[in-house]
Amino acid sequence: MSTNRILFVDDDENILFSMQRQLRKHFSIEVAKTAEEGLQQLSTANTFGVVVSDMRMPGMDGVQFLGRARQVAPDIVRVMLTGDADKETAIQAVNRGEIFRFLNKPCPQDQLVATLTACVEQHRLINAERELLANTLSGSVSLLTEILSLANPLAFGRASRIKRLALELGEQMHLPRLWELKLAAMFSQIGCITLPDSSMHKLCHGIPLSAAEDQLFQSHPEAGQRMIERIPRLDVVARVIGQQFCDYDPDLTSQDEAEERNRLYSSILRAVSDFDFYICGGATVERALDRLGRFKQRYHPQVLQSFADMYSAAPTEQAVNVMQLKEGMVVNENVFSESGNLLLGRGQELTTVLCERLRAFASSAVGVRQPIQILTSSKN
Repeated sequence: MSTNRILFVDDDENILFSMQRQLRKHFSIEVAKTAEEGLQQLSTANTFGVVVSDMRMPGMDGVQFLGRARQVAPDIVRVMLTGDADKETAIQAVNRGEIFRFLNKPCPQDQLVATLTACVEQHRLINAERELLANTLSGSVSLLTEILSLANPLAFGRASRIKRLALELGEQMHLPRLWELKLAAMFSQIGCITLPDSSMHKLCHGIPLSAAEDQLFQSHPEAGQRMIERIPRLDVVARVIGQQFCDYDPDLTSQDEAEERNRLYSSILRAVSDFDFYICGGATVERALDRLGRFKQRYHPQVLQSFADMYSAAPTEQAVNVMQLKEGMVVNENVFSESGNLLLGRGQELTTVLCERLRAFASSAVGVRQPIQILTSSKN
């Protein structure tokens, strides 16, 4: 994305021409003569860092347009050009967070350039923060989960399956901020590290838990939330983890987009967690989907249909030896040492570190039982 590319929206062609002439040495300028045309450009070319809109336009005014622009391109920096009579409206829009800056007409060129430069810098900071969260933090979390997976293979094999299903659902539903869903899914089982190995064995083989074991298991989302909320900037992820066993309540619909997204992500975790239990209990994919449908009131209404759409093509299984393992493969059975110790849980997605570790085990006295069953598709 080019942060230096700016879209001007105004129904006055003379103003658009003037902006292009004044600013062409400083920025890459594109124009739209109507709000509808502006939205079309934003939706089809996600390459703008800043959008500048006139306040008074036929059909859709500047506040309405920039509000829609925020939905189409959430990270774009929004600026409004106003006359004196529109100032109060613009100030209210700024206070609601819909607009980053507003400028009075006519606007001197030096002020316009300075404001747009600040907007470009703001967009750069937004993208830098997103890259930090989505890539740097995600990479650190992946390393942490790899380490934890060695300590509790069953719990983190389950977490790996949940992560893969949750991301596929999120992509199927074209959801924003998927890095938050990814991290929530990766850490969804972290509270299970306190469970006895015998309880995790039951969970991952569809064996009913005792009343005491079930009570401890039901508390793991809250325990996971407490752990993750200690990590800076993961408060949203922590809340999603804490709500993963909650039924979706349509009566709690919020006007806050972020809150609704978090509720949807929690519902996705609930659905994929239940689905994984059914599969571990011996159910086929079709039977597991049918059981989800019987309790459809538990889930967000979009989730079940998207779940069904994901399984239009069935995966296939392949047997490979340790030397054939590659990053991104998914093991479709528990992987044991020659002495019977569990090394990796079913559903674990292999990383370079895990592949190297299994090869090291295979060439040592520990040994690895082979062949290993892997899935040729990410859907299991």
